[in-house]
Amino acid sequence: MNSKVPRATRFARRAWKLASALGVGIALCASPATAQSVSLEQAPAEWVRYAGYATKTITTWLEAQSEAAVRLRTYLDATRSAPDQPTAPLMLKIWIDKDGKVSRIEHTPFAHDEANADLRALIVGGELDVSPPAGMLLPLRILVQLPPGSVPAVPSDSATKIGASTASLSLASHAGAVSSTIH
Repeated sequence: MNSKVPRATRFARRAWKLASALGVGIALCASPATAQSVSLEQAPAEWVRYAGYATKTITTWLEAQSEAAVRLRTYLDATRSAPDQPTAPLMLKIWIDKDGKVSRIEHTPFAHDEANADLRALIVGGELDVSPPAGMLLPLRILVQLPPGSVPAVPSDSATKIGASTASLSLASHAGAVSSTIH
């Protein structure tokens, strides 16, 4: 019995192997560089100070009494597991240009487009008074949670408040990362 494989089948197998090899090569070339982790103790002090400053400033923007800020806080308040629990952590990746202006943010999208738009409107284009230190790794990652009772059922100007009960800071780029947690 002849064990030869038909020519069309051999061609299909070779084409499949070639396509698979090309796909893996393209995936390797397209994948971002793995960030290296740097402990808080190894991070330059000015990076840690700047990350704390940026977190405090952005939290202040979210505490504003504008319609967008009130809507966003009300939306986040509705996501609590219980009224006496903080909101789910909101991880933000923030790109800051050399002049201190927030040029871009990334976050896990909310279920409602209005909340996504409000978050972008509150942060993107905002200007920090201080520029990032030279060589600081970006994006800056901050973690924001609203504490229990931060937004009443019906928002009012005097009672609407947001707080960062926990802020987790991470500075990352293609070359490395710095992480810390502030309680």
